[in-house]
Amino acid sequence: MEDVLEVYRRDYGEREVLVCLDETSKQLIQESRQPMTGGPGKVQAYDYEYRRQGVSNLFILFAPPEGWRRVEVAERRTRTDWAQVVRKLVDQDFPHKDRIVLVLDNLNTHHPASLYEAFEPAEAQREDYRTYPTEFAPFANTVQQSMMETVFLLIGFSGDDPNFVNWSGWVRDNLGASPPKIYLAGWLGLSPHRRRMLESNNVVRIDLAQHPESGQWPDNLRYYRSTEWLLHTLESERPYDITSWPTTSRRQEDEALEMPQSIKEAAAGEPKAEPVVQNTGAEPLPVPDDVREIIAIWRHNRMVYPGWLTMPPFNRRRLEVAQWIFQEGQDSHKEAIRQLVEDGLSYLAQELRYDREHENPDRVPRKRLYCVRLAVEMAKDGLDASPAVARWLDMAKEDPLPEVRAAIGQLGSG
Repeated sequence: MEDVLEVYRRDYGEREVLVCLDETSKQLIQESRQPMTGGPGKVQAYDYEYRRQGVSNLFILFAPPEGWRRVEVAERRTRTDWAQVVRKLVDQDFPHKDRIVLVLDNLNTHHPASLYEAFEPAEAQREDYRTYPTEFAPFANTVQQSMMETVFLLIGFSGDDPNFVNWSGWVRDNLGASPPKIYLAGWLGLSPHRRRMLESNNVVRIDLAQHPESGQWPDNLRYYRSTEWLLHTLESERPYDITSWPTTSRRQEDEALEMPQSIKEAAAGEPKAEPVVQNTGAEPLPVPDDVREIIAIWRHNRMVYPGWLTMPPFNRRRLEVAQWIFQEGQDSHKEAIRQLVEDGLSYLAQELRYDREHENPDRVPRKRLYCVRLAVEMAKDGLDASPAVARWLDMAKEDPLPEVRAAIGQLGSG
């Protein structure tokens, strides 16, 4: 109560006003019989019976310093009714005031949430939208500058923000026909009027509500699924990193994701993953179809070899780490990568042959030296029976590079 009294004692300027708002309900009644007019010296007689005609709600507004009051009659007492009274107070009763201090009780309808239930967010917060560019001018300037220089992709954004509409129009007016595009993506469900308005401000809509397979998404998940599909599609269109060759990208491994197909498949210059062949015991392996499939993948991966001048640092570190694991690592670590390393050595034994054409033949001996050193460490660890390891050890004995032949000597000294 002391806080309320303090509000009454404040000094209000010419552009401010204090308004008290309360409400009450009144029952409406109708006479069941016409009143009887009395004769001289007698009062008018009313029947005690009456008919109920419902209840009306009275909104009472009173501005003590102004000597002003008004009563608004409504059929119901809802959040929407209260919000309409507040808007009328701002727009019609005191449009010349910059600030209205509203004194209310604790009814559940007397809450800012009622404004959002009755109006669009831009209307419910129009004063905040109006003053935002002035109160937060540095940020507003940064956004406007970015919109003039950068292509934007807005995800999970409705495009109804008045400041966004004003700023995108400002960029259009200042840059004419050459402003950067602004892409608005998500489940939009825009009306024709909204679409025309956004297009006039250089905003390109990506409305996934129009996706041919959007009917697969439940109503309660359509915003989540549309955003998930958009991010997945952007990831699938990421250019392949040639320093990762011959490994495949994540998008080829994520086939279990249940959503409509992305816009296009992986790039043609990207390596393909080898199929995993399971031996069920029903027939010997490898079978002709599996061999043909694997050979076709090997041929494709060799054709998309990026032609490195030297092995990228990341790949070179992976080879050095593998060598260290077989030299110093734990048994569980060795077993975890043993098959992967053997497959890699088998592949490199074919790729690094001297009788093949290479774009940089001077670098082939050093790569062969790395492979021989790795094979020696694996042989020391008891994997000399591995076909890939044995092949490299045999090739090293006849290698023209002395360092390669000398690497085998570590087996005897180890």
